Amino acid sequence: MRDETRWLAEVAMHRIERRTLPAQRHEVLGALTALRLQLTMARRRTASTAEGQTSAAAGVSLADCDAMLVQHRAAQHALTDMRLWDGPSPQRHPLTAVLAQCVAWARQPAAMLGHRLEDLTQQQRAGVDALPIDASEPVALIPMVDVPRAHHLVLGLVYEAIDRLDTPTRLVLHLAHQARHVLLSLTAHARGDMPAGVAGAELPRPHSGTSAQATGMTAELLDALAMASDGAWQLVRGVPTPSGHGLALRCMPNGLSALERL
Repeated sequence: MRDETRWLAEVAMHRIERRTLPAQRHEVLGALTALRLQLTMARRRTASTAEGQTSAAAGVSLADCDAMLVQHRAAQHALTDMRLWDGPSPQRHPLTAVLAQCVAWARQPAAMLGHRLEDLTQQQRAGVDALPIDASEPVALIPMVDVPRAHHLVLGLVYEAIDRLDTPTRLVLHLAHQARHVLLSLTAHARGDMPAGVAGAELPRPHSGTSAQATGMTAELLDALAMASDGAWQLVRGVPTPSGHGLALRCMPNGLSALERL
C-alpha cells in the first residue's frame, strides 16, 4: 500500500472518530445523569423513612435500586464501546451488530442535517431486502468482521452520504449476498414525512464545499480506508440506486468462512 493511501486512510479514521465520539459521550452522560437523579431521590427517601417502614415502601426502594443498576450497566456498556477506538483489535463481531451500532451513533448527526437514518434490520424484517435463505428455513447468514475496521468503513459510508446530500433525506442501508462476499449499500430517498416546502419533490442533489471541512468525508477518503483493509473491504462505484448514490462497500471477510445467523 502506498504511503499516500495510508495517510488518507489515517485522515479518514480521524475524521470518523471525531464525528462519532460526541454521540458516544452523549450515551455515557445520559446514563450517568439518570443514575445521579435516581441516587438523589433514593437518598432523600432513605433519609425520610421512618423506622416502621411498610413492605410497600421497601418495594419502592428495591425498584429504585434496580433502576440504578440498569443505568450503571448502560454507562458501563457505553464506556466499553468508546474503547473501540483504542486501536486494532483481535475481536470479530457480526456485521449486523456493527451496523446497529453505527446507525445508533450516526443517527443524531444525520438528523441535525435533516436526514433520517434507518436501521438495516428494520428494513430487512419489513421485506425491503430479501437476503439469500436456506431452502428449508428463512434465515440470513451474516459474516463476522474485524473491528474497529468495519465501524470505520460503515460510518464513513454514512458520513459521505450526509455530507454530499443537501436535501432532507431518508437514508436506508441494504445488505445483499453475492458469490463470496456481501454488498453493503446506502440509498437515499425523499422524505415523505417532511413538509412539501422543506423536502420538495426531488431526490437529494450533491453539493460542493463539504469536503473542504475539517470533518468532511469524501469518496476518495473512503476508498483509501477500504484499500487499507488488506483486501477485506472494497469500495464499489456505479451501483444503481433510486437516488443515483452509486457507492457501496463489498465485504469479503476471509471468504465468508465465519458466518453467524441473524
